[in-house]
Order: sequence, then C-alpha cells, then structure tokens
Amino acid sequence: MRRLLSGLLVLGVLGGAVHAETDSPLLNITALMPPHPTHENDSYICTVVKAPEEAMHLVGFTPEAHQSTVHHMLLFGCRTPARTDLPVWDCKMKKVCAVADNENVLYGWGKNAPAVTLPEGTGFAVGPGSAIRSFVLQVHYRLPRPAHDASGLRMQFSRQATPRSAGMLAYAARFTIPPRQHSHLVPNSCCYSGFEPMRGIAARVHTHTMGRSVFLERRGPEPGAAWSQVFSQDPQQPQGFYPLTQNLTILPGDSLRATCLFNSSQASAPVSAGHGSENEMCNLYLLVDAHVPAFQWCADSSSYVAASPPGALPVGAEAVAEEAHWRPPADLGQGAGVAADGRGRVYAFGRVGRVWDADAFDPATHLLRRGDVPIPGAPLAILDADSGAASAPGWGAGAFLMPHGASLAPDGTLWLTDVGAHQALQFTPEGARLGALGERGVPGDGTGAALCQPTHVAVSRDGTVYVTDGYCAARVAVFSKSGAFLRSLALPAPARLRVPHSLVLDECSGAVHVADREAGAVHALDALSGALRGTWSTRQYGLPYALALGPYGAVHVLAWDREGPGAATWLLALAAAPGRVAAAWRLPGLRAPHDFALLPLPLAVTLPGERSLGVVVAEAAAEGSRLVKFAFRAAPDNGTEPVVHDARPLPTALEVASHSGAAAGHAQGTDADGMIIIPPAVAQPPVRGANGTAGADPSERRRDNPFLKRSEPQRDGIVLLPDQAAAGVDKPVMVTAQAARDRGGFEADAEEQGAEVADATTQAAGVDPVALAHSTTGAQRAASWLALPPAPALGGGSLLAFIAGASIAVVGVLGWQSGCWGAAFRWRSSSPRRYVAV
Repeated sequence: MRRLLSGLLVLGVLGGAVHAETDSPLLNITALMPPHPTHENDSYICTVVKAPEEAMHLVGFTPEAHQSTVHHMLLFGCRTPARTDLPVWDCKMKKVCAVADNENVLYGWGKNAPAVTLPEGTGFAVGPGSAIRSFVLQVHYRLPRPAHDASGLRMQFSRQATPRSAGMLAYAARFTIPPRQHSHLVPNSCCYSGFEPMRGIAARVHTHTMGRSVFLERRGPEPGAAWSQVFSQDPQQPQGFYPLTQNLTILPGDSLRATCLFNSSQASAPVSAGHGSENEMCNLYLLVDAHVPAFQWCADSSSYVAASPPGALPVGAEAVAEEAHWRPPADLGQGAGVAADGRGRVYAFGRVGRVWDADAFDPATHLLRRGDVPIPGAPLAILDADSGAASAPGWGAGAFLMPHGASLAPDGTLWLTDVGAHQALQFTPEGARLGALGERGVPGDGTGAALCQPTHVAVSRDGTVYVTDGYCAARVAVFSKSGAFLRSLALPAPARLRVPHSLVLDECSGAVHVADREAGAVHALDALSGALRGTWSTRQYGLPYALALGPYGAVHVLAWDREGPGAATWLLALAAAPGRVAAAWRLPGLRAPHDFALLPLPLAVTLPGERSLGVVVAEAAAEGSRLVKFAFRAAPDNGTEPVVHDARPLPTALEVASHSGAAAGHAQGTDADGMIIIPPAVAQPPVRGANGTAGADPSERRRDNPFLKRSEPQRDGIVLLPDQAAAGVDKPVMVTAQAARDRGGFEADAEEQGAEVADATTQAAGVDPVALAHSTTGAQRAASWLALPPAPALGGGSLLAFIAGASIAVVGVLGWQSGCWGAAFRWRSSSPRRYVAV
C-alpha cells in the first residue's frame, strides 16, 4: 500500500494553488482552484498545474471537493495548455490543451465519489518522455461559486517503474427514450482491435435520473458466441470507479457491449440524450491496463482512436539498434521467421546451416534439389524477450527441410511453414507436433488442400487457418480448425498475387491483409468472400516482406528496397485509406530482412517515460544473419508539440471495412502480367520527414486526443489492488471539436452530447466532418480497500476523452455526449463513410 508523504515543497504553477509533498519514491501534488468568482449557473473554469520536472507515473487521485458546491471536476494532461496567460479562464465547451496538442482526461469526479488508487505496477507516464507535460484542472460549478471555495484534488505520483500502462475504453450513446416505459434498453457495442490483450481493472457508469442499471457484456468473435455479463452497476450511486468482481481479459477481436436500462414510466414525452437536466445519458468507462497504453472510444457502436494515440510507435522517431540488453545467439542461421508471445518469449525460426539460394529448388518441380533431407540442428530457438538469451531448449531437429514463417495462434500454439516440405505445421510452444496442412514433399497446384511452398499462417479465434500459398501458388488457402480445406482467397482475375509472403488477420474488420511481395503491395481481402477491399503500394520504400498488427490494429509492414541504393529497410504503418502509408521508420544496418515482431521493450530501455514498443527483425542473409532489436528514440522533448505529430494518423485495419468498395472506386486495372495497377490518387506517397521518417501531406494531417483516467485512496478511498480484474470496440459519425463544444454542455446535469456538423462546415476549413463523444460521470460503490485479481500475462488498454455537443435539429447534426474537450479524433466505421476532425 502506498504511504502518505511528509515534507512540503511549493512547485511552479501557472494558475492553481499547488503544493507538493515530496519523499522518495512518491510525490503528492495538491492542486486547488484559485479565487475566481462565477456569476451564473453551470460555470466551467480551468487552471494550469505544472507536471513534475522529472519523469514519473501518476498513480492516484484524492478529491478535495463536495457535491454541495462542485458538480464535477476533470483533470486533463497536456503537452501545452490552451491558456498560459491567465491563472483561471472560462473553459466551458472550449479546448483546455493547445490546438495542436492531445487532451488526455486523467481523472473525473462527481457526487462525492471516494479516492481510488490503481494496482501496483500500473501508472500514467507524465513529465519528460511523455505527452503529458502539464495538467489543466477544470471545475464545473452548478451554482455561482461560493466566495471561499478552494476545491481541487491531490495527485499522487510514483518514481518506481510501472511495467503496465493504464488506459480506458469509453462508451457513449445517442438515443431517445419513449415515455411511460418501465424498461427501455440502450445498447452500445464495439470490437477491440488492439494488438495485445488487456486486463479490466474497474468501471464507472453514468446516467441521469431515469437510469436504473448499466452493465457490460463481452462476446468473442467465434460464430454463435453468446454475450456474457462482466460488470453491472447502479448509476444512482456516487460517480466513481468500481473494481470488477471477476477477472476480465479482453483479447483482440472481442466485442464489448455497454447497455443502459432506463425507466421512463413517469415521463409524459420522449426523452433524448443530451447535456441538460431534462435529457438523459448512457456512459460506461472501463479502466484497463496492458504493456503499452491504449485509449479507445465507442459511441453509438462506432469506434475511434486519436490520430496519434499513446502506445503507438512514435511518428518521426529514429529507430536505434538496442544492444545494451539484447544479445541473442549468433548461430541461428538464415533467419526465416520470428514471433513474440507477449509473455516474455521470442520464437526464432532459422535455417541452421541450410541456405536458400538460387540452386536450392528445381524451378520446374518446386522440389528441393537435395531431396528430403531434414536439417539436423534445432531450427526453433526460444529466447528471452528482453535479453535475447535462450530461455528454454530449442527444438525441431530433423523435422524441417527449409524453414520459412513463424506465427502464434490465439490459443498459444505455434505455426511454422516449411517451403521445402510444402507444409504448414502446428506445434505446442514446447515442440510437440499437433497437426499439418499439405502433403509432405508434394507441391500443390493452387486449387485444393495441397500447398506449394507456403510462406506464413494466421489463425482466427474460431480456429480457421489462413495460409499464404506461396511461392508457386498465388492464393491464400483457408482451412477449418480440423484441417479441412474450405476455400481459396485471391485477387480478382486477371490479377494475381506475386508471392504472397505474409499475412495478418483483423477479426474486427473481417479483413485478411496479404503482403504481395513481388508486386510491392499489400492487399486487404474479405476473410469470407475474398473480395478485394483495398490495396496499398509500398514500392516507394521497397517490397513488403512481412506484416504484423500493431497497436490499435494498425497494419505494420517490413519493407526492403533490395534493389535500391543502400538496400534500405523500412518499417511502415499503413493508413486506413487504401494506397496511403501513414508513417515510416528506417531500420538501419540490416541485411536481407525477412520477418519481424513487435514487442514491449524492457523497462530499463524505456524509462524514464512511457513504456513503448520495439521491433525484432530476422535477417536471412546467406552468412552472418542476425536477430536485431530496435528501439525508437523520439525527437528531443522541449515541451512543445513536435512537427512529426502532423503526420497521418495510425490506422486500424477496422477502418478498411469502411473502404470495402475502394478498389472499384479507384478504377484499378491490371498490367500484362496480371499485377494490379494503382492509380496515383491511390498510391500517393507520403512526405518524408526528418530521420528518414515519413509523414503525411500536411493537408491531410490528423490530430490526436487520447484520454486516460485514474483514481487513488486516502483513508476512505477505493484501492484497486493487483489481485482482481478490460474491454473492446466498432462503426462512425463525426463533429469538429469546436462545433461539439458550441452545441452542448459537458458533464453538466445531463452531460455530454455530441453533434455532427454538415460536411460543408468542416470542409470549408479543409477537414472532414467528425463526431466526438464522451462523458465523465458514473456510479461507484462507497467501498474501500477492494481487491482485484492477478493481472494476466498480457495486457493493453485504452481510455479516451470526452466531448461536447447537444442534440440539435440541423443538417448533419448528431446528438452525443458533451465534454470540454477539444482535439481531433479519427473514427473507424463499418459503413463506407469515414470522417476525421483536425
């Protein structure tokens, strides 16, 4: 349990009265609203508080307020606050962080909710090395502020390492409740398309007077999967976070549904969602954690993330080989495949003394010239994810002819492809063989169950197996969980895949992304029908050798310009819209890169600051192949918004679903060899930036605005311990931040409502319309010292911010949750529309 601190230090502050109690390893900062009279009801005022000058983690909050005076308080984390010229300013429906900055909501309080402390080892990074360099405290006074009011809160910071990063999944809905109904349900479901599992920690709910219950359900992507309830709360209780009473691990592909139950039996007219006391609200906030932070929003069953969200690879950063801690074995041979399990293990699949060169195969038969002679050594090495040292005995001796791809299935089994044997093989992590696809030594013709030099495997949550097949069959072969051949996925004729070399599956969007290596392109195919959803050209950077899903479901590509000057290697993040690259990082010093894996970096590498991801690349050079790990060194942090944040937003594969007709819409054609021709409008290259990185055309820049939340106890507070147990996201609508603010109140009696602005309004400013949504209240048990179950081995999280607006009958206007929150968000939709606010 965290102890209270002694000692007093007054820190520099731009606005609020701030006191800091210091004593290693903790720091307490008390921030109070300075004197500033208000003369009307429902006033919102803000003040700036500096973050610590050293990198720390925010781990708790204790409110210093009472509901008789304060309706709610919100604490935002900013790189740069919106105002620095005034100690206090009116911030009702206005931005609290600078225009080009994130607005991270870190804490919300209402109705005398108690303080809360997060589990040990979980925290929000603040100060140097993070996006949070200052705080803005916002207080909403329902009535004119009393003369001697000094409301505020106490924040608790830790100097200790926090291996897990907190995040939030936030839910808001737009609805109308019919009158005289004893029971009316408002559901809101989204799919979590993140890159790692998350742990659910606690939840907070909010409705107005008609709300009787708010509950959360989870459902996996398997056909026929049923909803199961994981949390329920009375929204008329104090508005804070309650620990989940059962372990909740949210896996990529899970859908979570927040549902509000209303009783309108006393209403004589319909009641709509809105910010006024005459309106209603339906909100749920799920506090989660994982290795890297994640923040995601679900509004009206539409999901979105910020343009440059926490936890994503930093756009504009420089990739640097991590050699201080990473020292893998040097005898793995040609690196064929690499996979990381998120539990501290890396699986390296090498050729151990065998070399694939121009003479390895007979081009007429696709058979190895040396015949069916297996590799005598152990091609599969199991390494510690931090050090690279062998963490378990290797295996596979005498089982493989020519190793190629390695991937992990959702059930934890390992899939390895052998292009020499023409098979895809399933193993336990310990090396026990479970099954095989294809007939050993028998090349297929691309029409049935037989495979021909298969390259890679992806497995869905229901056990369906997708195999890129391969060097001599231009398709993706699909098999059932039992191994029965189901169908082939391919490009529409007369186009064809030219060496489908790698693939990833996004279960939220139902898209299979395929690296069409020799075509220099990545295609998104519908996992069921095989319909082409879109194509991205990578030729500006090289040929796509490997794919992986990163944070927020963004498709990352390992591209090698093997014929270009210097044979440069790039890591790319694809944009949501087909044909565009969102960001690019040059990976220096590599030779013949073949596969890669994303994984959390050791705390010793990322501290001080937020825990981040690294990348491990397997080289396939004939001699001296290595397994190289890279960390990403961000641009110098001088407390201002870096230019690299102007780059395009990192997409999620879910967005590809909103462009299912893109291929036809872009008038793609094929050349004489059957290769898809991508017109310039689709293949528009990104603008290169510093450090060899690539950003977007500034006219298409996107802004981020992720949101975190957290609470801490003191005496009567709620403590979230690590012994107890996160959630998911899916579809869109949009509104500019300012328009949302202008149209509604936020966290007022009936808080948070959004609005959609007509396309003409936003397009006149050169942006797409966007809808923002969020609210900050919820119910909380008045309990203390509650325990949480043990954290799962993997995690991820996502929290997001809130948004303003009111429902207004105007062209394109949507009612949603309001919040005094201003940055831009990027929405992902299952409909053909996609909106973005700047």
